[in-house]
Amino acid sequence: MMQIFKKLLFSFFILIGVGLFSACTELLNDSDTAPDGSAPAIQLQAPADNSLFNRGKIIPIKSVISDKDRIKEMEVQVLKISQGVASPVIWGYKKFPKTNPVIVDTTLNTTGLEPGHYLLRFNLMDNRTNTQVKEAHFLIR
Repeated sequence: MMQIFKKLLFSFFILIGVGLFSACTELLNDSDTAPDGSAPAIQLQAPADNSLFNRGKIIPIKSVISDKDRIKEMEVQVLKISQGVASPVIWGYKKFPKTNPVIVDTTLNTTGLEPGHYLLRFNLMDNRTNTQVKEAHFLIR
């Protein structure tokens, strides 16, 4: 009887040891920068998609961006669309925000822009390398 008890006790400790080892291995291999499937959230307040603006007017660009892992990188771009093809970036900036949420409250002066179809694009990345792209089209006449 004592022999069976010793074998069971030994097996129990082996199972506990293997369980602890594999749990520790998983913790040590889990990078706090690996994607976790939760992309940054963006609420684009202005301009509304498919807005129409007169040349020479100021376009407000307003949004609230947040993420549970904080925003690591934010890029705001404006591109001209011609025959369905986007031009290189004609206006934009890149930031590495320190706050969460990130409030974007800026403007785009359309004086130097030709009439046509444009695209406002937000490229976002959080601290765990999850990405999100948000776009809004607008027209200048």
